[in-house]
Amino acid sequence: MSLSISGKIIVALPMQNGVSKSGKAWQRQDFVLEIPGQYPKKVAFTVMNDNVQNFGLAVGQDVDIEIDINANEWQGKWYNSITCWKAILCNSQDLI
Repeated sequence: MSLSISGKIIVALPMQNGVSKSGKAWQRQDFVLEIPGQYPKKVAFTVMNDNVQNFGLAVGQDVDIEIDINANEWQGKWYNSITCWKAILCNSQDLI
């Protein structure tokens, strides 16, 4: 499932990296987006590999993002993943 959402980045967690079982290097960074409204909502999402540098996301930016949502089972529990595959900066002058 792919969705578009807009908001302000309020958290940028440290970059993580490693090597997959197949030997391919990977990197990821997690962010939290606050969606405005009467009752603002927060969404945590992940940016993977080259997109971490390509998007240049930072706290304080207003962005429009395209995300994929997926659920995976591990040891009888289900976990959601929200991965951003496209990001458009709306106001690069308002960086914190």
